[in-house]
Order: sequence, then structure tokens, then C-alpha cells
Amino acid sequence: MRGLYFIKHSLAKAQAKDLHEAVQESLAPIGLQSFESKDDTDAATSPLRACQKNYLSALGIFDLSGPDPEAYLEIGINLGLNRPSLIIAGQGMTSAIPSVLDRANTWFYRPPLKPSQELRRAAMDTLDRRARAESAEPETQEGNGQVYCVVCGSLCKGWRKQTHGKGYLVLDGTHPQWNTIRDTIQSGLSPTGLTPIYLTQLKGRVMPLLCEMRLAALASEFVLLDLSAPCDPEQYILLGLAISLGRPWLLTTSQPQKLPHLLKAANRLEYGSQQELQQNLEQYVMKSLYPTKFAAPRDVTAQLELPFWLQLEDWIAHFQVRTSGALEGALQLLLIEEGQLKQRCRMTPNMTIKAGRDPECDLVIEAQAASRFHADFIFTGQELHVVDHQSTNGTFVNGNRVPPEKRASLEINDRVRIGTAEVVIWDEDELPGEVNQYLPESGRIIPQTIFVNLSDGLVLANGKIPVARLTSSEIDLLAFMSDKAGDTTTTSEAAEIVFGTGKVSRMIVASAIDSLRAKIEPSPSDPRFLLSVPGVGYRLRTRGGQLVLGPR
Repeated sequence: MRGLYFIKHSLAKAQAKDLHEAVQESLAPIGLQSFESKDDTDAATSPLRACQKNYLSALGIFDLSGPDPEAYLEIGINLGLNRPSLIIAGQGMTSAIPSVLDRANTWFYRPPLKPSQELRRAAMDTLDRRARAESAEPETQEGNGQVYCVVCGSLCKGWRKQTHGKGYLVLDGTHPQWNTIRDTIQSGLSPTGLTPIYLTQLKGRVMPLLCEMRLAALASEFVLLDLSAPCDPEQYILLGLAISLGRPWLLTTSQPQKLPHLLKAANRLEYGSQQELQQNLEQYVMKSLYPTKFAAPRDVTAQLELPFWLQLEDWIAHFQVRTSGALEGALQLLLIEEGQLKQRCRMTPNMTIKAGRDPECDLVIEAQAASRFHADFIFTGQELHVVDHQSTNGTFVNGNRVPPEKRASLEINDRVRIGTAEVVIWDEDELPGEVNQYLPESGRIIPQTIFVNLSDGLVLANGKIPVARLTSSEIDLLAFMSDKAGDTTTTSEAAEIVFGTGKVSRMIVASAIDSLRAKIEPSPSDPRFLLSVPGVGYRLRTRGGQLVLGPR
């Protein structure tokens, strides 16, 4: 499970269909799945949603067969989040790729686009190039504060911590109209004491131009773009960088009807004349940067909206806490059998782990001395207990037999013997030293934990790597099966949830189940979580905490 990808383009409907199908068939064999589902491909676009999509995706694919402000903005957002980007275009349409992207990974195709090994290799090269460089010099990266840059392909001096300098960055251009706009902006903001820095002053002589642009954004108090004059790709790309870097970005325009769709809902200063812009610019900047100073009086009820850059920061922090909170602090059960660490189960509060020979158990013990349903491990969040279910050969904690159907309290590093197998209680990610001897020669066994956030359908491997997004019907089905707490969901029940009617063939339901397995199972052909019950339906199992469902 390598992760998610998304596609940004401005192609016609028929061409877009060919593009999506070709990319899907080309990238599925290397474990990449589309971020967009059929249910939300037409969802409204906003800067925050664009940042979320880029943040959660392992790869962004941008078709620049024609000039597209929306694509330039999202390329900037993608690079500002330091995510790998693959730029593609039809042969003979290279003019739409701006010179500032000369270091980006590019691939050209002959329309119509078809499944291609070359496309797959281009995607893999884009991902692997970053992975190799990130692991090459970790000490250097941590020591000097530099970060691996997807633009340079190396540790980059253009990555610095955000600073509040004494200047603001104006995204100006070469069009003659900009001469008047520059003077108006400088006059309007002269009372702030800040000095304007212009995009046209950046030449990329010391480092790649795109890296210099990013560094200028990080060092500026805010980034300002006027959308009245014609905009070059560099302006949209740098605005995208500022958006995803969390730098304050401000828009002014005298032609709001010409705004790119991605920016139509963004806060902005609209003006009818240069004089109006000069008069209102300082107040607009101050209100945007310091909204609390302009809050309504205490006796007036008002809704104060956070600036976008704070909304993005809050979302990223919330996302990290939400996913890690469902997984952190969990106890682990380490199953050692026949001289090897066979299984590692994670326990979260209010969880019960079944251990025994039966394949339906969470801890499957192969030893014949173990009963089919031998014992339960019960974690309340505060205490961990083991309960022996009248097994034939008994359950032993540190050598002491547990009375049948009685709870025995467990502590970290306790050993629970079931037949010839041993379960070690642990609470850290790193295995205890005395357990290392049981590792196979191939290295550590780390069963993949899958986290599914039922609120938005996001699927994460090991709680960190987004690998798929569920459709709304798949979310409904998974939530329904989870509520049944291990009981079987009939084929007709599954059909009713997914298709709105139970009168569909078993083969069609099986196809929908296979699609869901492809998103949540580390090995869909050998499912561990979504099990078939022949002749009846399907059952959802968490398999020792390896499947974690977030709240809806």
C-alpha cells in the first residue's frame, strides 16, 4: 500500500475520462489509489480542501496540456507542502509548462493517453527519488535545519523556518498595468513601515528560482497578489506556495468575475479605482492579519472567522492528533511461537482480544495444545486481564495457572503461556530486548495497522500513510458492520446499504466487497478484516487491533 494520488487537469470530458482510466490502470500495480471517489469528484473546491487533498496524497499529477491557473495554484500548494509532483502533457503542448518548473519531473504522452509502463516508471521515479534523498543524510538534515526539497532533489537552503521579516512580497508581473498597481500598493501600505519585495526581483541565481520564491514567501510578513492585471503562471504558483506554507496571503482585484474558481470564495479587497485601492489597502491588510483587534464590541454578537492560514494549521494539527490519538498509548500482545515472533496485536481501550486455534480468533495459535477459543485478553483502558475459557490445558501467567472463567490481572512484561506458545505484554513501539532473539532472520515483524476515519472515509496505513478513500456507501457499510460487533452481515443487508435495494445478485455484492477489501486490506486476496461467511454474508473483524475505526 504505497498511498494516494490525485489528478488535476483542464481537459474536456472525453479526454479526462481517458486520462483517469489510463492513470488508474498504470498506477494500481504499484499500490497507488486515486484520492477522489466517484461520490466527490464534483465537490466544491476551496483553498483549504486543495491543501487537504495535497497534504494527504503521496503524489500529485498535473496535466498542463493547456494553460490552467487552477493547476498552477495546486502545483504551488503541492510544492509548498513538499509533496512529489509529476507534470504531464500531450506531445507538442510543452509551451504550457512554465520555465519555473524546469526541475520538476515531467512526462509527455501522445493523445489519447493510454495505460503505460512509462507513466508508471515516471510516477515511481518521482516517489523513489525523494525517498532515497530523505534517507541519505539524516544527520545533516537535522543538524542544519535544511529539509529535503522535491524541487532540488536534495537538501535545500531555500527551506527555512517561517520568519516575520520587515517586508511583504508583491506578486507582480511584466504587464504594463503593473507599473500603476505597484505604486498604488506601495503608497497604500507606506504607513505600515513595511518594505515591498517584488516577484520580478527574484532571479534564481543562487538557487533554483522556485526555491528562491519559496524562501521569499517564508521570510515575508505576507504575500499580496492583485488579480486585476493578467497573471503569469509564476504568480499563481507562488500564491499556491504561500497558501500551503501557512503564510498570510491577501488578494485584491477590480475584476472579481475573473477570479479562478479555487479563489472565488476567498476573502479579498474589491475596488473600483486605484484611488479606492490606495485608501482601503492598509485597513484591509490590518483587518486580515490581526482580526482580533477589529472584533465587534462586547455587547455585539458576531462570528469571528479564523484567517485561512490559521485554519490550515489547525486542521493539520487536528488531523495528526485525531489519528495518533486512536493509536497511541496502546498495549501490545506479542505472540511468540516455535521460536519466532508470529504476531503483534495492538490493544486500545474497551477492546477484547480472543486467543486460540480457531481462525476467527484475533491471536491465532497453531499449537495443538491450545483450545479453539482458549482465552480472552480484556483491556478496559486502565487495566488488562486474561480470562481462561475452561481450556483443556490451561492458561498460565508467569507460571501460575489461571482459574477457569476467572480474571487474572496482567502487567507490562508479564508472560502468558497458552500451550507451547507465549504471549508477552508490552507497551512500547520498540520490542523488549529479550524478545529480539525470537525475530526471524528477515527482520522485525510489524503487522500493518489500518486506521479508517469514518467521518471522511480516509484510510491510513500504520496510522500515518493515506492509502485510500472510501465512498459514502462504503463508509455506511463499514459502519453498519462495525455496529454488529463481529456478527454476520447478510448479503441482502450489504446490498441494501450499498445499492439501496437487496434485490441484486450475490456476484454484484461480492464485487462491492472486493472493492472495499482493496482499500482496507493489506493483502486483499487474503483478507484479515472483511471475512466471507459462505452462504450467509460477511463479517468484520479487527484482528487484534490491526483495524481501527475512527468516529463517524
